[in-house]
Amino acid sequence: MSDASILYVFPGQGSQYRGMGSDLCADFAVARDVYEQANEVLKFDLKQLSFEDPANEIGLTRNTQPALLTHEVACLRVFDELTGGKVKPKMAAGHSLGEYTALVAAGVLGFEDALRLVRRQGELMGEYGERHAGPDPGCGDSTATRRPALLPDSQLQFAGTDGGGRTRGRSRRARGRPG
Repeated sequence: MSDASILYVFPGQGSQYRGMGSDLCADFAVARDVYEQANEVLKFDLKQLSFEDPANEIGLTRNTQPALLTHEVACLRVFDELTGGKVKPKMAAGHSLGEYTALVAAGVLGFEDALRLVRRQGELMGEYGERHAGPDPGCGDSTATRRPALLPDSQLQFAGTDGGGRTRGRSRRARGRPG
C-alpha cells in the first residue's frame, strides 16, 4: 500500500549513540543481516563499534556515518518485515546523512554502495576536521547567529543562520534513549 500520507524521514549525524541497533539485532534476524552485510562491505566490525564502542569511536565521522546508515537501514528492514512489506511511503527524505538512507529506501541507491559512499565521505570530513580547526565546512562560520527554536515541545534544540544566510538546526536526544 502506497499512501500519499506516508513519508519516511531519516535523521542525520548527531543522532548516533552507543548501543544503537543492539535491541533490533537481539530481536530481528533481518537487522542482524544488515549489520553482517555492513561488516563485510566495510571490512571491520561495525556491529561491535555500534553496540559496544570499546574505544569510544562512534563519534568519529568516519565511523558515525556508516554506523547511522546501517542502523537506519536495519530499522527500515525491520519495519518492512513487521508490516509484511505492505506499507510503502509516497516519499522518502533525510536530513544531511539521512539523505543516503532515503535514497536506499526509495530504491535509487543500493545499501552496499551507500555504505561505501558514506564511509568515504566520513573519512574526507574527518581529514578536513583534523587539518582545519573550527567549524564544519557545511555549517558556516563561527559568527552564526543562534536563536531558540519556536516550538518548545519539538526535538529542535536550536535554530540559527550561518554566515551564508542558511537556517541551521540541531536535534536533541529523544527522552529515554540510552547514551
